[in-house]
Amino acid sequence: MKVFPLSKYSLLKKIGAYAAEQNVRLYAVGGCVRDWLLGIRSKDVDLAGSGDIKKIAQFIEKEYTSSVEEFPSFFTHRCFLGNGERMDIAHLRKEAYPSAASLPVTEKTRKIEEDLVRRDFSCNAMAVDISGNFGEVIDIFNGVRDIKMKKLKILHERSFRDDPTRIFRAARFCARFNWRLEKKTSALMKSAVNDGFVSLLSGERVKNELFVIFKEEKPERALNLLKKYGVAKSIGLEILSGLPKSSPEMRFAYFICKSRDAEKWIKFFGFKRSFAVSLKRVVNLLRLKRSPLVELSNFEKKLLSFLLPAKKQSAFQKVFVGGTDIKEFQINEGKKIGKIISEAAALQWKGHLGDKKEAKKWLKKKIGK
Repeated sequence: MKVFPLSKYSLLKKIGAYAAEQNVRLYAVGGCVRDWLLGIRSKDVDLAGSGDIKKIAQFIEKEYTSSVEEFPSFFTHRCFLGNGERMDIAHLRKEAYPSAASLPVTEKTRKIEEDLVRRDFSCNAMAVDISGNFGEVIDIFNGVRDIKMKKLKILHERSFRDDPTRIFRAARFCARFNWRLEKKTSALMKSAVNDGFVSLLSGERVKNELFVIFKEEKPERALNLLKKYGVAKSIGLEILSGLPKSSPEMRFAYFICKSRDAEKWIKFFGFKRSFAVSLKRVVNLLRLKRSPLVELSNFEKKLLSFLLPAKKQSAFQKVFVGGTDIKEFQINEGKKIGKIISEAAALQWKGHLGDKKEAKKWLKKKIGK
């Protein structure tokens, strides 16, 4: 069976021809093959081959003025093609998991079959030859059949235990393509969740999987599947509906701020400092129920607007009453100034102070001068 790439066709033909000249067996692998079979143009294309892969990366860099980043531990070169597109070129490899939920130990192989067997699902364990019989599909796990049947199937019984992040990916693919889990795959996924394998994952790995889910057009579908299979319950995370139609970062922030124990999850996921600071600031405002004492970023204001759609935008502005305003009334005691500002912030949060003019009027009336 053959499939012709729906993206980067001419580029792949040239790379394939050059690879053949260099005696490099080269294949398109993974998600791009699945997408082509579904009639979808895949933005990113991953290649894998045996031989001098570096030569292929250098060829792309020279011919297409791309930049290349090397990842030696994964035997991979990443080529940035412009327009936000990239192409990963890796040496064929096989892997083993030293323990459940650990990162795999990889080594090079010359066999495409050994590279495919390490992948997550049959729909992603296919390859397309681009350096020999161009377009020929290598499908040793019946991925083509499973795609036609709209069925997601793992490759071996320990798959979810070796790498529990595959549980998140299973939910994501089922939701994206409106597929169902193959019967045995479903049972093995439930078993892995019930036996606590998801809780073995680090916060970083869970965060990465959730972030990719939040990039989906309808992330709620995947989140509901995670809820159905007890994934959220196993790590104590609440699954919410009604995510905003916004960026993945905003959706993740909304998700965290809506949870009962937001500060715990901010720490668990280990967000970048700036993102964590913004989340903590918003969570603190929700707890105190008062307008901020400092100017919020546009991201923070927008997040609060999603969290509290009924609130006036003035509630998210820096409190209109400041120390200088109060000192005009000959009040200089720090504690008293702080108390007045806090009171003004609470009133502004409730919508009683809509602008600076209203705030000054309130202040004059309160002090009585």
